[in-house]
Amino acid sequence: MNLLRYGRYAYPVLALFFGIINISLTSKVHAYTERFTLPEEVYQAKTLAEKLSFIAWLSPQYAKSAQQLIEQLESAHVNNPLSDSYRLQLSFISCLNNINLGDVDSALSIAKQGAQQAVKLQLDHAKAYFVECEARALQQKGQSLLSHFANEEAIQLAQQYDQPQALLLALMTKAIRDSDLGHFTQAAEGMRLATALYPTAKAQPSSWFLAPKSYLNLITSNLMYSSGNTASAFEYAKKAEDDSQSNGTVGVMIAHFLARISLTLGDLEAAEQYLRKSQEIEIETHNLLYVAHFNAQEAFIEMHLGHLDKALQAITKSINHFSSIDENTNLMRANRTLAMIYFKQNKQDQAFALMNSIITKANLERQYHDLVDFHQVLSDFYVQNNNYEQAFRQQTLKFDASQKAHEMMADAQLAFFNASRSAPNTNQHSVEKDTLSYKAQNIALLSVGVLALLASYMVFINRKPKLESTIADMTDPMMQIEAALTQAKYSQYPLTLLLLNTRHIRTVDLGLMQTKIQKSLREQDHIWRLDTGKMAIILPFATENGAKKVLEQLSDIIKSYQNTPLNFGVATLQQPDNLQSLVKRAELNILTHYQKQKNRSS
Repeated sequence: MNLLRYGRYAYPVLALFFGIINISLTSKVHAYTERFTLPEEVYQAKTLAEKLSFIAWLSPQYAKSAQQLIEQLESAHVNNPLSDSYRLQLSFISCLNNINLGDVDSALSIAKQGAQQAVKLQLDHAKAYFVECEARALQQKGQSLLSHFANEEAIQLAQQYDQPQALLLALMTKAIRDSDLGHFTQAAEGMRLATALYPTAKAQPSSWFLAPKSYLNLITSNLMYSSGNTASAFEYAKKAEDDSQSNGTVGVMIAHFLARISLTLGDLEAAEQYLRKSQEIEIETHNLLYVAHFNAQEAFIEMHLGHLDKALQAITKSINHFSSIDENTNLMRANRTLAMIYFKQNKQDQAFALMNSIITKANLERQYHDLVDFHQVLSDFYVQNNNYEQAFRQQTLKFDASQKAHEMMADAQLAFFNASRSAPNTNQHSVEKDTLSYKAQNIALLSVGVLALLASYMVFINRKPKLESTIADMTDPMMQIEAALTQAKYSQYPLTLLLLNTRHIRTVDLGLMQTKIQKSLREQDHIWRLDTGKMAIILPFATENGAKKVLEQLSDIIKSYQNTPLNFGVATLQQPDNLQSLVKRAELNILTHYQKQKNRSS
């Protein structure tokens, strides 16, 4: 079971980018960061640029302490104003820090004012950073479409004004969003570009904000997990484990992340160890919003460890806080976790009442990404109770919600390209040639990314009429099969292809046998004949062993039409598979099975 796919209820992953994805955990608990082990006189002796860099480093870990340093700098320069460039840089760091403090409205205000000031002061290159901060603040407020708009604009501005550090931040944010939407190929390409860009960003003249390299490993970890590669996800997360930026809020979040991966790997001991480690790390408890998110994460992990009382206690605290501040989206996600706890406590009436309530709200508010997760919860419940018909119904609803979510993002993408909020004007700035050794590389990299985006959404437009239908509305059998594969990969539930060799069955009998087999299968199963003398059966929710049990149940029907031993192959769906590759692997399995039969007879 994919235990991270329910992540939206607890952490707004994209919005809290600097507090979730870009985090690491050391094997030991750090008491405090450099700021608290550094003598005050040494800190004060730092240059202004070094102080700004340090505050940016500190912010995701101890936002309150970072805020005190920001205010200290502002006070120190009341009578001796900062240069325009440093003042904007401090404002940008303050914008990010307000997100880390949970004060999203203030972050949005700073972002908008900073973008305006950048243009007014003719420091147009700075606008990319403020627009990116705006994108993250909007995502935390649950305004995914506007966040998408802002992120795309930040990419465009970073290219226009040759800011590799801003481009790096925006590409990383975009990769997280693509991964969350199931666009794993695009996300992987985005991370490849970001990784290649990192040395250039590090060497950027007039540095603004350089994301730590460990962030790249953790975003890649998230991508690996989302695409079903749990072992690699854990490996990438461990690569960042020894990073120095692993204190406070950052340490707690990465500990939760590793605990949830450990749960999926079946290592309950490691999961519990990471959970307890997260509880030992000292954090700034004034940030009640973060504490509420932490409680929600703890509830989820405790629930899967079987500690239902602790889980109920933690999620109740989370729900109480979200209710008190009218955080409707987070409240829905926390109630989803409460419903999961109720299911485990056999309180099905309470669980279904909660799930129906939040599904209704999510539909009304067009929170389609959350609907995907909500329907998955119900599908999992039905699968665990062997009610595959209802499980399939929930998967159909989930598929419909995912298509609506993709449509919303596609509409936003098209609107961005049709009416960009900031038309390029390459004459507004000039930079010395020797400081732009990265210019050609950056433009080439970004151009590839933009063209890929345009191409992908043109494909989406061409297919849109088909995608508007749910699986239940599709009449083309092959469309139903392709949709079933798409659902299985997106939801990460097992799907197996059973391929029968029918060469020894008379053509006139094939139709009769297929009809009898179809009557023995479930509603969600699919059967069709291939031109190569084979019959294929798609079995959603079935592992390889499950498919072989189905074959045993069908063997009497098949044997009544042929006298030779059954010759079959099986193939379980993997993320890179399409229908053709799945059939090909099943055909290879037939050859292997046939060879084993031949060896036994000889």
